[in-house]
This record gives sequence, C-alpha cells and structure tokens, in this order.
Amino acid sequence: MPYQPTHTYVIGDVHGRADLLEAMLGHFAKEGAAKGFPYRIIFLGDIIDRGPFSRDALAQVREAVRGIPGSRFILGNHDAIPLTIFDESSSERAERRLLHWITNQGGDATLSSYGLDIETLTLAGFRHHFDKEHLAFLRQGQRYVELERHILVHAGIKPGIPLPRQDLHDLMWIREPFLHHQGTFGKVVIHGHTPTETGVPELYPNRLALDTKAYASGRLTAAHLIDAEIFELLWTSPNSPHAVEVISPLTIDYHSSP
Repeated sequence: MPYQPTHTYVIGDVHGRADLLEAMLGHFAKEGAAKGFPYRIIFLGDIIDRGPFSRDALAQVREAVRGIPGSRFILGNHDAIPLTIFDESSSERAERRLLHWITNQGGDATLSSYGLDIETLTLAGFRHHFDKEHLAFLRQGQRYVELERHILVHAGIKPGIPLPRQDLHDLMWIREPFLHHQGTFGKVVIHGHTPTETGVPELYPNRLALDTKAYASGRLTAAHLIDAEIFELLWTSPNSPHAVEVISPLTIDYHSSP
C-alpha cells in the first residue's frame, strides 16, 4: 500500500462566527476532494460567545467531529461556561454566573442565537431551553490533543508540569507564565485563547498562536499539518468572508523568542 501522509487541520477560536467556519470547513473539503487526501480537524475551542452565530457554529463543529474520522473538539473556557451554570448546585451562584456570562463574557450573543430573550431569561428558563444535544457535546470536549511533535490545547500549558498532570483550568485559561516562557514544552504548542497583538498568527520556537480575534476581525485562522510538520497557515478574508487564503510567510509574524 502506498504511503498516505496524515493531514490535520487545526482551527483557532471561532467565537460564534459560523459564517467564517462554514467557509473554512468548505475549503478543507474542497482541497481534500481535489487533491485526494483524507483529513481530520482539531478545534481548539471557544466555539461560542461574542459572535452572532454560536448555535450554528457549535452545530457545525459537532457535525464535523461526528462525521470526519479522527476529528476532535478541545474544550475552551467559553465553551465550559454553560456547563458550570448547569452543574452549579447553588441557584444563587448559578444565577450570578449566568448574569456574569451575559454581561461580561459574550454570553448574550450565544443565548440570543438559541432564541432566548436575555432581558427576561431566568436560570430555570436557561436550563430548560438550552440545546441538550449541544450541552452533551460540550461535555465530550477534550482537555488537549497530543500529536507526534505538537500539543494542541485551548489556552496553553504551565511550564514544568507533565502534560497528563496539567490542571484543566490552566489548559483553558492560562496566559502567564505560558506566553513568555522561553524554554521548551517538549513539543510545539498550538493554541488559541489569547488574541495575537499583531492580528496575525504568531510563530515562536515553542508555540504557534492561532487566535486572530475572528469575531471582530473577520479572520478565522487555521493551521494545516502534514504528518508532523506545519505545512501552511490559512485564514478567511475579511473582504470576502466566504474566501479562504493561504497566508504567505511574509504575513506570518515570526518570533525568535517569546
């Protein structure tokens, strides 16, 4: 049997931009069909919140994970918020959490995408009406995905801690000391969570940052890995949301050290 390389697409934070996600998934399918290669998709999390189409975005991710062999969904901190509200035993704390999500974390956009009126929404109403299949899918989100030369995670990892012992909160929320760590993580970490300051993907010796603030910029970014190498980076065009462009090396922000 001839050698068949493994194609992996890694998608950064979607944040409710189902329109951009649809374009990106369509590009993957078109490329795979035209060039004759199977592929898998790893979603780095934060599918919901801030952008206008969270319900549709989550539905697309669920369909891709269920339909494309080897695909995975990594739980982001925003994706975990509905779970914390559902699982909170104290109604008072759950109500505070719901209000904080709505007013400070972009949850108003998510709830509106599910047809819920945030002006009249109660905790009971949220728990009753939030899509149960989507809730079950969120519960299946992974902590991280480890490949031959890469660690795929939502936010990052704490330096010096073995991967299996990493705290879930750090995997979903960490910024420092991860972002400015100058040593090795054993493998290159591909992550989202923290929007890049330059607005483009940032490549360091020990990590690749893929969050280009898609909900505001119109640029949803993905990395295309072939076997253990980063082959190319892709993003949606803000001037034509249905177009996906290969990012040239001159556009990528390279850094010799964090």
